[in-house]
Amino acid sequence: MPGSVLIRFLWLAILVTTLSNESTAQITPPGLEGSRVAGWVALGFTQAINSKLALATYVGTSTQSSFGDYNLLDKPAISVINQEVSYQFTPYWQAVLAGSIRSQSLYEKEAPYALRNPGIRQELRTYARFFFRHKQGKISWAHSFRPEYRRFYTADWRDWTTPLQVRLRLKSQLSVPLNTAQTTQFVVANEVLSVIDKPTVPLAIESRWSGYRLTEDRLALFVRHLLPKPDLWVDTGLMNQFTWDATNQKIQYTLYLSIDFIFRDPFSRKATE
Repeated sequence: MPGSVLIRFLWLAILVTTLSNESTAQITPPGLEGSRVAGWVALGFTQAINSKLALATYVGTSTQSSFGDYNLLDKPAISVINQEVSYQFTPYWQAVLAGSIRSQSLYEKEAPYALRNPGIRQELRTYARFFFRHKQGKISWAHSFRPEYRRFYTADWRDWTTPLQVRLRLKSQLSVPLNTAQTTQFVVANEVLSVIDKPTVPLAIESRWSGYRLTEDRLALFVRHLLPKPDLWVDTGLMNQFTWDATNQKIQYTLYLSIDFIFRDPFSRKATE
């Protein structure tokens, strides 16, 4: 399929040209289902409107293995378009409003790991995020709370079997500078996710919301590096996803290799010498 070949080529090209780079607006890989390893590549920008208001936009794509192998280029996984608007209330507090469109391929967990029926899930997502940031010596901390409203559809935009979901995310992140100029940092982040959802029940008069439950934990470790020309953050790292499989009553583990590129204020007029 030409589309999957293009995704593989893009991932390989970026991987080869950036493995030697190290990497602030890190774009966390989206969680997947039914894989052992996955690759995530994203390209975006942040743009300051004034001292308090800013925009952040990115597009990203992912490939994944099946449960039967560790080939992260084996299958197309997900494509994402995301837009955020942030407001800085104080040096410590920030609020974000955002929207996202996503298209994900879902595969069977048993051999031959074929595409499910239906196998393409479209998602429209809106969310808010509230940040608190502070420093302890050279270490910078960021804590965030992120409520999400997710609406799922099939490929032809009919309701998915679980069309509605409300998800809550709690995340803490610390950054440690690795050089005096603080242009290279080591970052550790951990995020806990929990949900309630509303499945469609056949023959039921009215579907009901499920109980509130914890679903997964995401532990990310990455290096971010600032390139002065162009003004660009490059993040490279790993994310470890631990997901509770309610059907089999066990934890599933997926490893993500992640690279993203964030241009800073590309539409601002630069000072000339």
